[in-house]
Amino acid sequence: MLRVCHVSPTYFAPESVIGGGERFAEELARAMAARGREIAAVKLVSFGAHARRERPAPRYERVILGSWTRDRMTPFSPALFREMAGADVVHCHQYFVLPTFLAALAGRLAGRRVFVSDLGGGGWTPGYQIDASRWITAHLPLSRYAARALPGRNRRFHVIYGGVDTARHPMRPSSSAACCRTRGSTS
Repeated sequence: MLRVCHVSPTYFAPESVIGGGERFAEELARAMAARGREIAAVKLVSFGAHARRERPAPRYERVILGSWTRDRMTPFSPALFREMAGADVVHCHQYFVLPTFLAALAGRLAGRRVFVSDLGGGGWTPGYQIDASRWITAHLPLSRYAARALPGRNRRFHVIYGGVDTARHPMRPSSSAACCRTRGSTS
């Protein structure tokens, strides 16, 4: 049973950032925690103005570390290393950010499998000068298109696609079908 630690510079909340990348990290962590026998625990570690720890679901813990910096895309807290301890797998969200550079290096030194999904964005990081891809097991791009532009020399990847939980977000009728129903058409 795996213990997975997700690392994201920002998180999905009004006081942080409400964006696609933050939502993806949150939803992936939740889905992994619900996997049952395969996953023992999932932790999403992010950074904010104030530290807090939450358990939004069984086997899922969200940890917000108080950042020592004010820049949302260059957060830092030495507590990141403590939060990663015990993880079998580290999955970083964003590539060119300081938390990913540090988590990839620390994960590699600890013998962990480290994966990165580059969800866009970026901030200051030594990763612009030092190829951090040598510390990761593989990239996990969300599309074949994204896989064509992987950063670094490590070209190992597995496309994971950006899935949707259809139980929580059911498909809406197509706009053409809705249009026809409102006109009284039966076609």
